[in-house]
Amino acid sequence: MNLTPAKRKGLVMCSAAWFDGNRIFSSAGGALGRRVMRWGAAGALGLWLSLSALPGVASAQTGESDPRTLNQQLLAAVRQKDLAAVQGLLDRGADIESRNRFGDTALMSAVKRGDMALFELAMSRGARVDVADVEGVTPVMTAAFEGRVPMLKAMLARKPPLDPMDRYGRTALIYAAGAGQMQSVQALVEAGAPVNQRAGQELTALMWASGQGQDEIAQWLIARGADASLRDDRGMSAAQMRAAASSPQAKP
Repeated sequence: MNLTPAKRKGLVMCSAAWFDGNRIFSSAGGALGRRVMRWGAAGALGLWLSLSALPGVASAQTGESDPRTLNQQLLAAVRQKDLAAVQGLLDRGADIESRNRFGDTALMSAVKRGDMALFELAMSRGARVDVADVEGVTPVMTAAFEGRVPMLKAMLARKPPLDPMDRYGRTALIYAAGAGQMQSVQALVEAGAPVNQRAGQELTALMWASGQGQDEIAQWLIARGADASLRDDRGMSAAQMRAAASSPQAKP
């Protein structure tokens, strides 16, 4: 009889269980002990082969249809930049929203690395653009901060919410404004990002741009309706932050 490695392992486990049972029941004596002793290894084999036909057991043997295993393999393929493997695993049922220990999905990994091929594959498989990592950062925020404008515009076309904040109270627009990513700022505002949204410490995108010395972005935001009279929770305005931009203690 030809047995797969998984079934051979299972047979060993069943045989071990039979010998344990044989020792226990035979020491107790009686009809039950004699019945267990007569059962023998053939009974163990029959039990294993019967169990192995069950879907749950079969998936545990091979891992081929276990969603958790497929998802782990998907994350490994993403990490190894093996696009063909990623596509094959998705075809077999792996979840495109699988996340690693940092909370990164395949889409987030693509945006972080600037991997357009993986990005396009993830987007074509319906990857959500608003799934945040463990820090509350979304692929949209990451693309805005890194200045990956083609990726950002492709995600904005799906009309995701643009007001979510990460755990530190930063929005996608704030990420872009503080990092000096003019094209990201423009794409976000044109897509409907609120220019006067109050984020952590009551800061706005204008305050972040001003505090980081991003004058061109600050002026562009003001021209698009950013309110320069607003103050943060310290009572500082964007202009005051710009004046004190060289002082680390005064930066947002």
